[in-house]
Amino acid sequence: MIPRSCFAALKAIALVVLLPLLVLLPLSPAAALNLTPAALKSIARTYGFVTGQGLALGQIADTHAPLAPQVASARESFDAAFPGVEDKLEAELRIAFGGPGFMKFRRDMLDKVIEAQMKQPKSTEQALGFLADVQRRARGEGLDKDILDYLLATTYAADPAAEFVEGFRQRFRTDGSGNAQGVRVRLQLPRSWNGTDGGPSGPVYTWTSEGGNGMAAIVLDIRDARGLNPSREDIARFISQGNVRELVPGGTEIIDASPMSLETLPGFSALLTSVSEQAGLKTVAWTQMYQAFFRGKTIGVMCTAAGKAADAAKVEQSLRRMQPLCRQVAGSLVVEQLYD
Repeated sequence: MIPRSCFAALKAIALVVLLPLLVLLPLSPAAALNLTPAALKSIARTYGFVTGQGLALGQIADTHAPLAPQVASARESFDAAFPGVEDKLEAELRIAFGGPGFMKFRRDMLDKVIEAQMKQPKSTEQALGFLADVQRRARGEGLDKDILDYLLATTYAADPAAEFVEGFRQRFRTDGSGNAQGVRVRLQLPRSWNGTDGGPSGPVYTWTSEGGNGMAAIVLDIRDARGLNPSREDIARFISQGNVRELVPGGTEIIDASPMSLETLPGFSALLTSVSEQAGLKTVAWTQMYQAFFRGKTIGVMCTAAGKAADAAKVEQSLRRMQPLCRQVAGSLVVEQLYD
């Protein structure tokens, strides 16, 4: 019997991780990002950074004509790493501020950027140093975290897996202490997702999209399976008989479940959707779950998208976009004790 604990934590995880974001600002159907007040501050800062960098490159090209090829190379490298990011950031700010509000914001921002650049004319040596900085930024180096987070989140909003595939990754390891239940694992994740510890009784770690401001989460969860170590045949039989549907908590529906291996360990994958209500707020969550069994424990990688019930279709679309990323993250799992 697969324990109910494999599924029972799903609703709690979605609510604890994502509910604080749900109540801050209604989602706009047109927005690619979650436009909370904290997010808007970072988006505006990132937009100002990109705009200022573009103006500085133009200034160098104007005042240091021999450096024009290097300027073009730096601009091309950054644009190739983050294609169309300035326009995409601008689109989000226009949604948030409205047309007139955005134009005022842009005028004020440009006044400050131009004033700062006029006070800091660049020598040839300084210009070369700046161009080298732009090349490093194109590789994700030398950038403040919140700026890099939103360069990546904006660039890869339509295809979250591409951030991972193209090498913008972070690496996580647990030594087995605390909620890891004695299991030592390593995991790779997209770089723009912000990680937090699960607390005394929560998952091992949770990463939230858009630098911690998004409406999607990746969860590493390790739980006591009460000594259960089912074989691949046990899991396949349990799922084929439909018994897995008896384990989900109320309000949760299993859309699909199938046996699979995770890090050579027997396990299963499941696609679930749930509806909840808390403090009068109705929410919907879609979750892609990968679960494996190891020495009487369950090791789970879960990807969840959540939103207001009125945005149910958008939440499902968000999870569907995440599924390739979730497979990549789950596929990066390494259980160190398997190689001791």
